[in-house]
Amino acid sequence: MKSSLIKEWLYGLRKHSFLILGISFVSLSILTPIMMYIILPEILYQEMLNLPLEEIEKVLDLSQQGVYHNFLNDFTEIGLLIICLVLAKLIPQEIKEHTWHFPKLSGIEVKHVILSKWMISTLAIMIFTVIAFILCYLYTGLLSTFDLKIYIIFRGALFFSLFASFVVALILWIGTLTKNTMATLIITYVALMLSNTIFSYFEMDSYLPIGLMRLFQTTASLKPLDYLYAVLSATVMTSLLLVHSIYRIKHLDLITYKEVKKHAKT
Repeated sequence: MKSSLIKEWLYGLRKHSFLILGISFVSLSILTPIMMYIILPEILYQEMLNLPLEEIEKVLDLSQQGVYHNFLNDFTEIGLLIICLVLAKLIPQEIKEHTWHFPKLSGIEVKHVILSKWMISTLAIMIFTVIAFILCYLYTGLLSTFDLKIYIIFRGALFFSLFASFVVALILWIGTLTKNTMATLIITYVALMLSNTIFSYFEMDSYLPIGLMRLFQTTASLKPLDYLYAVLSATVMTSLLLVHSIYRIKHLDLITYKEVKKHAKT
């Protein structure tokens, strides 16, 4: 397992996956406050010459909480898209390059490879999420006032990271089905956005992993029952997706173990 984790970590560094995630998340945390505090008020002031700047600030809700909410909305849509873009290739690329049997030749089980991909990707997302949320909190506080409690920031980062772990498992599972990077990207992102819209409309999201999207966006106080079902369902569904991904990879008709061993000898 340790060798698989190291391999996935080095792969992410070599392919600049972690760099892309880090730059994208940090950029969102900085650009959203700049847009809200500087660019939008200036645009509205030029378009509405009779409207005082104080009124424009009230319309835009330039409190730390208001700007932080806008950041979370951007982070939900753009952040998830970035995750899908960066990670959609994890399984299809292995299938395309016929590298699934090489770990077996080294005595590494397929389940360790899948779990390593999930663990390293989730860890990277968690680290950059915490960094992005803290930067946004500090930047918005410096530009206005610190009216948000810091524990809300860490709570939001935790909920998003938990949801991201489910998303990574979903990407891996869909990758085993489609065996195509672009198809994995499109299906995963569209499924997430549609699920959020549909289940939120019917008020079923609190019982599903998609409910974590609403939870990490809230700054209100939460009781355990507010997030219990969403956390449990995300944990269960993530486990099921990983188990079925391992099963599918083991039974994929890619190239026989004997053929790989023969090529390795030659």
